[in-house]
Amino acid sequence: MTIGEKIQELRKQKGLSQEGLGNMLNISRQTVSLWENNQTYPTLDNLLLLKDIFGVSADELLGCEEPSSEPLPDAPVESFSFSFSAQDIKALARNEITPRLIKTVIISVFLIFPSFGEFYISENGVTHTRESFSLALICLPILAVYLAFKAGELIKHRKKWKGISLQLENSVQEYDFYPTYFSVTSKKDGEITGTQKIFLDSIRQFEKTGGFIKLFTDSNMLILKENEIPESSPFLYYINTSPLLTQKKKPFGIYNLISVVLFVASIFAVPAAMMSTALFSTDAPEEFINNIWIFFLFIPVPLASVIFGIVARKKGYKFTKNFVAGIIVSILLLFYGSFTFVFGGIFTEDPMLYNQAQELTGIELPEYERIQSHDWTTGTQTTSRGYIFSTTTLSLKEKDALSFRTKCKNDSRWLRSIPTELVGITSAYCDINSNSYYLIYNTNSKEFNTLPENNGKYRFINIIFSPAREEIMIVDYEISYVG
Repeated sequence: MTIGEKIQELRKQKGLSQEGLGNMLNISRQTVSLWENNQTYPTLDNLLLLKDIFGVSADELLGCEEPSSEPLPDAPVESFSFSFSAQDIKALARNEITPRLIKTVIISVFLIFPSFGEFYISENGVTHTRESFSLALICLPILAVYLAFKAGELIKHRKKWKGISLQLENSVQEYDFYPTYFSVTSKKDGEITGTQKIFLDSIRQFEKTGGFIKLFTDSNMLILKENEIPESSPFLYYINTSPLLTQKKKPFGIYNLISVVLFVASIFAVPAAMMSTALFSTDAPEEFINNIWIFFLFIPVPLASVIFGIVARKKGYKFTKNFVAGIIVSILLLFYGSFTFVFGGIFTEDPMLYNQAQELTGIELPEYERIQSHDWTTGTQTTSRGYIFSTTTLSLKEKDALSFRTKCKNDSRWLRSIPTELVGITSAYCDINSNSYYLIYNTNSKEFNTLPENNGKYRFINIIFSPAREEIMIVDYEISYVG
């Protein structure tokens, strides 16, 4: 007997039409007809569903064994009848989704938190906007991917419970329990809408939630009302004591624990790598770029999540989130870690502009603790004012910054604010709203803080000293002046 003939025989024994069987499997009547005519074959998932619907083993359904000839018991050991209202279905769906939503909110808050600069305040009161923005560039894409993944889960959840609602709402589920199996008859308005035969050894897990008991087979979920089953019930005793069953509150034991730990660790690997890189770097961008290879050290975390997802899948468990999160985070860590090798040579420690500025202006600048220089003459510039030749940033020790601040106060060449008429000849890096000291030197006319007398191109040295940041920035640039 072929599989199609076996399906047809079992369907007729159950008194089901092709359309009725199709509705139970969520497929069309034509698909059932194609099976029975041996034109197509059921998928593995459909075979598992058919096995439960017809109450036979997989081997018998495939024609590998003969149907059992043993007589069935005349009467069930016990019987129960459960009715389900719309409120029951909503309560079940709510109990399932609420813990997931809480976990999603907690993880989202932890991903959003690093994006707010006001939480990064240094001892001198400076907001670390750059660090906050860098973290936001990493955390927010991860958050977007995570929320998209969770949105997909929510859609699946709604679809799943919509199907359960159509099946159970305003229905009566009659359970007849026998020594090795039980049958389930679904009725609506007094008419039978479906029957199933479930062998006890096919139940893998159970879950107790809100007065309900969920039973899980390889391809099905059944719902019973616990408070309508007497405590002396043999079936209740079986699910509570059978070593073959595991309670779904701890779905896969150690596998579930490892899954959660690796998933959360993977999500936070990129922010952790960012913070670790910042710990070993100063405010100078070149140090951060040179140290961003530290991201590579965190790759084993998401990689372990990927390997776990693959191993668990081979054992029959579905931990797709570990695989997906691991792949995405691994790519991000590789991408950002490569910045050291791609952009590491952009910044140098060349003191040429530092020495040149002192020589041209006659102003003695303090000794620096760190220096960062950059040549802007290569590539295309998109600055708002003028053409920049080079920049140099000096990081000072606290005592040197305080001493230089005193000198600036007593030197009339240093401005505490930029007059409106001079804004047009400042460099693009000159923040006129910051609490700094400013100096603009025209290398052509040898004048300080003065507009050129004639139109034309002029080369300037702009020096900005920020006592709060203990930093001096020197900009060598050219402006096309039109008076």
